[in-house]
Amino acid sequence: MSRVPDFASNGHLPLGRFSVSLAEVQARFVDAPMFADSLTRRECWTGFQTYMALWSKYEETLEPVLNGGSLGRYIWLAGSFISAKPDPNNVDLTLFIDGEVLENAKLARLPVTSPLERLSKREKALKDFRVSPIIVRHRYFRSPFKGGYNPAEAEYMQARGGFDDFWSRLRQTGQDKQAPTRETGDPKRGYLEVML
Repeated sequence: MSRVPDFASNGHLPLGRFSVSLAEVQARFVDAPMFADSLTRRECWTGFQTYMALWSKYEETLEPVLNGGSLGRYIWLAGSFISAKPDPNNVDLTLFIDGEVLENAKLARLPVTSPLERLSKREKALKDFRVSPIIVRHRYFRSPFKGGYNPAEAEYMQARGGFDDFWSRLRQTGQDKQAPTRETGDPKRGYLEVML
């Protein structure tokens, strides 16, 4: 049984973050009968898979510092692809990667900067793969109540909270990307989390 909830009346997932597998995403948002006539969904999904395969290939170069773990932690999938819209333009995703792995890779003189720059270029990823990625370096931190975080921890917390808020908003059709109002800034839709 799928853990992806039914669409709300606005054509989006109900409010919340729903933990699912990639197989569930494909079954619900690519292979589902309601999208049989979609002109873009399969192409978007193929692009997403190709893009993620590049991350896997990059991860192989970091094998000496992975210690049995992985570079990718989890992905948030959001936007029109995760809605009832028949023909979304792309897959919006936030990819959380392990910041400590990257630090260890730098210390071991493994490639870090160039591969990350290539994989983080949103315009190129959109053109080549129909994905719009945001990359966030995951960090462990002691407590949000204590303060005194180092800059990397503060950056992670800001990005995680910011994108949780952003993916929950729902801009009205035809509305530009101006600063949110009370009507457009309140949480109104859900998104998906896929553990890697």
